[in-house]
Amino acid sequence: MGPVLLAPGDEARAERFLRAHPDTSLILRSNLRAAGLRYEGQRLQGTWVGWEEQAELRGVVCHTWNGHLVCQAPAHAAELAQFARAQSGRKVEGLLGPWAQLESARRVLKLEQPPPSFACRDVLFGLQLSELIIPPGGWECRRVGAEELEVVAQHRMDFVIEELGAQPTEATRISARKTVEGIAAEGSYFVLRVEGRVVCSACFNARIPDCVQLGGVFTPRADRNRGYARRVVAGMLAVARDEGVTRAVLFTGPQSVFAQRAYQAIGFQQIGEYGLVLWSSP
Repeated sequence: MGPVLLAPGDEARAERFLRAHPDTSLILRSNLRAAGLRYEGQRLQGTWVGWEEQAELRGVVCHTWNGHLVCQAPAHAAELAQFARAQSGRKVEGLLGPWAQLESARRVLKLEQPPPSFACRDVLFGLQLSELIIPPGGWECRRVGAEELEVVAQHRMDFVIEELGAQPTEATRISARKTVEGIAAEGSYFVLRVEGRVVCSACFNARIPDCVQLGGVFTPRADRNRGYARRVVAGMLAVARDEGVTRAVLFTGPQSVFAQRAYQAIGFQQIGEYGLVLWSSP
């Protein structure tokens, strides 16, 4: 009984454990499906560790390619966070997962100084897509095309500055562009168009055949308070539903009352909490 380094061949038992915690494991399940357990420094890859008891896993933590520790370890988050960092030999740039687990990981890793650029105990929402409510009106939601990459990259940069505490630097701009290009290439970045103009954008930051997790929902200031966020989310979920997805989750800050109301207006319900702590620009 104890921590083990996961390797190719362990995918089935990792998925079996994660499937028992569906609403807070989407990032891990999506990355596992997309990149497996091998780590070569590529996007979506990571160093995976698990807590093993009688050949079954009771916890999983991944130290991802971009430095984030993603946790799903109800009873062993601290031990696995410490083990994952030791196995990867890389700096921890962020923590994601159920909030109580992040607190345990942060204490054992002594990640108090410098203070994080962003830390939030978010509200977690879930929705069965059979209950999705589509807002009325003349609007179009579609996947990002080549002609929209520039404006969506600007949306992404503004999002990470406003919402995640990133600095308005050239490095942030380049990172935002790369993120949009990568997610768009997977068919998971969407725009909302009204009268031919892009007014809002959002993405799936995790996806498996039956469930998606939304993120990066952003409306420029000049277009806010017009119901665009709920429309882009409803539109992209309608696309996912038509492709066989049955459930969606998202998380947002407790102070984001207007965002919460927008999501509740299309059917989302509060189901728990999720945490995000960052020490570097996303």
